[in-house]
Amino acid sequence: MGIFSGILICSDIDGTFSIDTKPVQKNIDAVKYFTQNGGKFTMATGRTAAYLKNTEFFNLLNAPACICNGSVVYDYENESILFEKKEEFTLGEFLEALGDKRELLTGLYVYYTPKTVQAENTARKKFSNDELSSYPIKVVCVTENKEDMKIFKDFCLESEAFKNTFISNSWETGLEFNSINGTKGNAVKFIKEYLKNIHTSVAIGDQENDIPMIEMADIGVCVESGIIEAKNKADLIVCTAKEGSLADLIRILEEKIICGELK
Repeated sequence: MGIFSGILICSDIDGTFSIDTKPVQKNIDAVKYFTQNGGKFTMATGRTAAYLKNTEFFNLLNAPACICNGSVVYDYENESILFEKKEEFTLGEFLEALGDKRELLTGLYVYYTPKTVQAENTARKKFSNDELSSYPIKVVCVTENKEDMKIFKDFCLESEAFKNTFISNSWETGLEFNSINGTKGNAVKFIKEYLKNIHTSVAIGDQENDIPMIEMADIGVCVESGIIEAKNKADLIVCTAKEGSLADLIRILEEKIICGELK
């Protein structure tokens, strides 16, 4: 038991916990303090189980992780998938829906398993029949510039083929496709229920793909450098990752506990 017992923090990585994939030491130290005093901490990332396990901050995690943008919740302790939502379309159906808009892409990354380190760029690949008939867990599309991304994203948002798909930017020229039931929000909800002894879930992020978990968590948090849409959905705004966003958040949580605002 400790002052943070019953609290779960789910943090995005890039732009929230880390800068250019380099974790901020102030955030690392703050999370150690949080977990040493009873808190549960995990990451909510678009990346995979294999990637997360090879990071220098992996040992901070003491709860199942939200990976592949929420399509999967992975338990590292037992090396098992606790939650998985595949796309509702096959790869073949996805490419057919894109049509000639595929020509705008400089990168096409198709994820079939959460244990992949990094999917290969298949923007110009001719897929096999087996690949075309498969149901991915996540697809990432990349364009050369923001102008092409706007054209591509607008097309996808208007497509009937993706009506049950959560489409979001993780960065300006990167667009991710997840099942509408496989977002970071769904994953955070699942993790809270799975752990059973959590009374308050806290989610912190900065981009469009973080909005579902900011909305779903009991306390949604956005960093100061985050997009305006994420800020508008947040209950709290904390400082930037560079300044120690997690340290700022954990300080606020502790103050709320001491004042009796959070139990």
